[in-house]
Amino acid sequence: MEAKNISAAGAEEMEVKGAAGAAAASGEDQLDAEVKKDELDEEVKKDGEEAEEDFVSNWTQSVESFDEMGLKEEILRGLYAFGFNEPSKIQQKGVLPVIQGRDTIA
Repeated sequence: MEAKNISAAGAEEMEVKGAAGAAAASGEDQLDAEVKKDELDEEVKKDGEEAEEDFVSNWTQSVESFDEMGLKEEILRGLYAFGFNEPSKIQQKGVLPVIQGRDTIA
């Protein structure tokens, strides 16, 4: 095996070239990652738009107060004790199907 002597200037030149190559590769990797992210974002938007268009609710019932939900007396007392006087919009439509054991996405 033959040993080679490399001058300090030669070693420095190799380091610079290696660093430049690594930076170029890093830049290419970053660009590839950004392109892939943009493509994924577009897919998600498309999926979201399709899902929104295809979404149909089969639940039309809504209640205006916790009293109309058929909740146990203890739960009602707790709600009112904590200052919850009216259900939010999502609670008005979402609590009853959950109580009835229906599959619910709210």
